[in-house]
Amino acid sequence: MNHLRGLNICTCLLACILFLWGCKKEEISKSPVLPLPQVKTISIFQAGRLFKCRGALVIDSNQTILEKGVCYDTLPFPTIKNSKNFSDIDYNTIDYWSPSYFSIKLKGLKDETTYYVRAYATNEWGTAYGEVIKFTTESKSTIVVGDDLGGGKVGYIFKNSDPGYKEGEVHGIIAAPNDLIERAAWGGDDFDYIGAGKVNTENHGGVIGANINAASICDDLVLNGYSDWYLPCKIEFDLVLKNMEAIGNFKEDIYWSSTHPPYSNNPFAEPRYGYSFYLFIKMHGYAFYDWQNSSYKFAIRPIRYF
Repeated sequence: MNHLRGLNICTCLLACILFLWGCKKEEISKSPVLPLPQVKTISIFQAGRLFKCRGALVIDSNQTILEKGVCYDTLPFPTIKNSKNFSDIDYNTIDYWSPSYFSIKLKGLKDETTYYVRAYATNEWGTAYGEVIKFTTESKSTIVVGDDLGGGKVGYIFKNSDPGYKEGEVHGIIAAPNDLIERAAWGGDDFDYIGAGKVNTENHGGVIGANINAASICDDLVLNGYSDWYLPCKIEFDLVLKNMEAIGNFKEDIYWSSTHPPYSNNPFAEPRYGYSFYLFIKMHGYAFYDWQNSSYKFAIRPIRYF
C-alpha cells in the first residue's frame, strides 16, 4: 500500500514537472523577436591615408532609424562603444540615388596600424551590425597620394604599366595644393597620354589672338619654389581626380584639361575647343565635358611630375 502511495506521489510530481516545463517552453517560444534593422558592411575605399567604409541598410524593420554609420577599433568586432563615425555621411556617385547606402570617412587613424570596421544601424530597439572588414594603414615612411611633396600634393603614383615607372623607385604626378586664383580660356594641344600635359602646355595653342590661356599660365607659373608646372592632359587629370579627396581643396566647378578632341573623331574639333572636367564635389565624382569652347573661362589646377 505504501509502495503504491509512493508511486502515485512520484507520478504526480513528474506530471507537475512536465506541465511546468511545457508552460515554460511555450513561454519561451512566444518571446518577442526585437525588430532590429539589418545592415551590411560592403567595402573599404582607400586613397593614400584616407579610408572610407561603405555600408547599406538592408532592412529597416519598419522602424525609424535613429542613427547609421560605421564603428572601428584595433580589436575585432568593434561596437558603437568604440570609435564611430556617422555625422559626415557621404553620398558619392554610386550611392546618390540609393539613400540606403552610405560611405563614411574614418577619422583619427594611426599609421601602420590594423583596424577592424563594420557598419551599424540603430533604432529604438537597439543596434545591429554588419560584417567585419579588416584593413591596415600605410607606414609613415611610405609616399602615398595626398602626401605633401615637391610644392604640392601627391596626386597619382605611377604603376608598372605607366610611362615613367621605374622599378624600386616612386614617381608620379604632383597636383598643386589649390586651384589658381586666375581663371582663363582654354589652351593646349591634342596630345593625351601620361607626360602629354608637359607637351600640350609648352605648345599652349589657344584662341587666335589670345596670348594668355590656361596652358600658358601654367607654363609661366612659379609656385612653392618650382617652375615646371603644367596643365594636365585629359588622361592625367582623370588619374588625379580619382584621388581628389586625398589631395583636397577641389571645389564644385569646371576645370580645363590641356587636351582638345582629336580631329579624326570630331569633325568640329579645332584648337579652340578643349576637354574639361565638371566636378560634383558633394557626390565625390566628376564627368567629362567634351568640346568646350575656349571662350569659357574655367578653373585651373596645375600639375608637375616627380
